Amino acid sequence: MVETTDAKDPAQSNSPKDSLNVPQLENRETRKLTDDDLSNDFLKRKRKLVRGNVIPNEKYSAFSLSSRDNEDGIETLNEEAPKVELAQKPAWMTEDAYRQHKEDEKSVKQPVRRRRQKLSIEEQKKQAEQRRLQEEKREEKAHQQLTQASHEISSHSQYSQTQDIVRSHYNARTHLARKEDRNKSPIIKLRQFNNIIKYMLILMFSKPNMTVLDLGCGKGGDLYKWQLAKTSLYIGIDLSDQSIIEAIHRYRRSRNVDFRVAFITGDAFETSVEEIVAGQEEAELPVDIVSMQFCMHYAFESEAKARKMLENVSHSLKRGGYFIGTIPSSDFIIDKIKDLPEGEKKWGNGMYSVEFQNPPPRDGVFRPPFGNMYTYFLQDAVDNVPEYVVPFEAFRALALEYDLELRYSKPFLEMFDQEFPKWNYKLPQRISAALRQQDGSYQVFGAEREAISFYKSFAFEKMGM
Repeated sequence: MVETTDAKDPAQSNSPKDSLNVPQLENRETRKLTDDDLSNDFLKRKRKLVRGNVIPNEKYSAFSLSSRDNEDGIETLNEEAPKVELAQKPAWMTEDAYRQHKEDEKSVKQPVRRRRQKLSIEEQKKQAEQRRLQEEKREEKAHQQLTQASHEISSHSQYSQTQDIVRSHYNARTHLARKEDRNKSPIIKLRQFNNIIKYMLILMFSKPNMTVLDLGCGKGGDLYKWQLAKTSLYIGIDLSDQSIIEAIHRYRRSRNVDFRVAFITGDAFETSVEEIVAGQEEAELPVDIVSMQFCMHYAFESEAKARKMLENVSHSLKRGGYFIGTIPSSDFIIDKIKDLPEGEKKWGNGMYSVEFQNPPPRDGVFRPPFGNMYTYFLQDAVDNVPEYVVPFEAFRALALEYDLELRYSKPFLEMFDQEFPKWNYKLPQRISAALRQQDGSYQVFGAEREAISFYKSFAFEKMGM
């Protein structure tokens, strides 16, 4: 984010422009302009410093923000101002002209304010009721979208439906999330555990002043993590336009994020990143890190999508840069399949569940490695959305074709045990506190522990040119 400096008050400035000699037509005597003479020009210049520009891109619904909003706003003034304030009427000026001149001076000094119309109590109640009804309609529509998405998953077998279902789900989930208190979520410990994993992964492979491309950025939930890593530029791309809008709102509200940002709606599994970011001045490629958190598995719907995803990652990275992410663990999935009774396609607990569309392979070998769909449910987060197995060795071999070499791979629980003691001092304590036990240790148990075991982290390094 570009830092802007506060405009200098003319009354406190030592600039030579604060003392301007203006010739008087009557006697050619000179006089210094007062603060009032300069106030209009000062506010004009200050308006240019108002931050938070949003630039829409019709094709990809893109938004570029170089800094934060000025929420207080600035009062507007009349654009034209008399060049000289007259203390008394010059001999050459008529009475009518002098009177008009003084009225003009007063109008310049008075800011043009837009006042809110005062409403009666009954009108205020009526408006409040209308807002409540509108909000109920929006919530009802969001629930209908979630229900429809779940129905489509069960009634359509064609994989081409997945993209629309995923977009519909996360658009609806974004609206519902605005109404929820996450601190009261039944999966708050799981959420915080996942946040800790992402914090540590980012800090392990980041460096100051790096640039980041976040594919599948969602609602911008990782912005502060990248701030902690001292990022200089963040480019967020997501399939869900509602998530992108929410990410922009989150960025504007944040008081602790000061890097440049570009948020763009686009599908990096089907379209080149260069095309998605075209015309966005803030979106400078290549970058130091590409991040994909809890979303890369959607690319394994087909080999074509997986290859396009890896092509985008490789082309977007500088040599020596890192591709980091979190995905469902194929090892965990294979172990669960082997324990299933014959003919069973589903497992889980009260917090999460996984159900395959077709009977999964008993030997745990997915042939081919693409298009192996299951539906995933996570309480208070994911409503039976289609996902795809990412056979990790197939992923690793495919990544090598795009000059990406594996440098790190750990299941979440193993990574937590090894890395948390090293990084806890850097993490926000409100997040770590959710996992603190009475004996002072940090851990999760029961249904949450099994749900967490479903995931693993990874990091690849870009080699070659």
